[in-house]
Amino acid sequence: MTRRLLLLIALFLTTASEIFAQAPQAMNYQAIVGCSRKPQNPSMVGVRFTIHDNTATGPIVYQETTTATPNQFGLITTQIGNGGNLATVNWGNGGKFLQVELDINNTSSFTDMGTSQLVSVPYALYAANSAPGAQGPAGPTGPQGPAGNAGAQGPAGVAGASRPTRPSGCRWGSWSTRSCRTYWSTGSTRSNG
Repeated sequence: MTRRLLLLIALFLTTASEIFAQAPQAMNYQAIVGCSRKPQNPSMVGVRFTIHDNTATGPIVYQETTTATPNQFGLITTQIGNGGNLATVNWGNGGKFLQVELDINNTSSFTDMGTSQLVSVPYALYAANSAPGAQGPAGPTGPQGPAGNAGAQGPAGVAGASRPTRPSGCRWGSWSTRSCRTYWSTGSTRSNG
């Protein structure tokens, strides 16, 4: 077998597997595994995906290793993200670069197939973790809810000022003495005369 065993054609596909607000945390990946002029048909191919931050040789922000079985044309199909937590990648911060390595003989010896920048579609994953947009208008007021439970007894209030006691002999309508007249009109038993 020659060292020019592999020819890689990578295609990124977008699919709508579910119609929900959440983006699936995976990206489809396809490649043709073969030598210069004809595809290879190994029974199993090891694939290592590495996502670098900012440049093709930048820090690794994600890595996973998986296996795929080629069809009769040497086509392998897999998903990046099923073997790890792709949600940990900060898609909104700088460019991201995908490095692909293959192990065609399943010997844990990977051959680097190249690195290319991810553009457009994978950045849709950023929407799942982005800051919220502008606040929309308030909705209509809902129906009145059920009455709540009675609250605890509150503390006793502050005692108010006491009214002076009525002088003896003063009854309602009794205006015979000056002290009674003063009491009924002012609430005070003080007499001025």
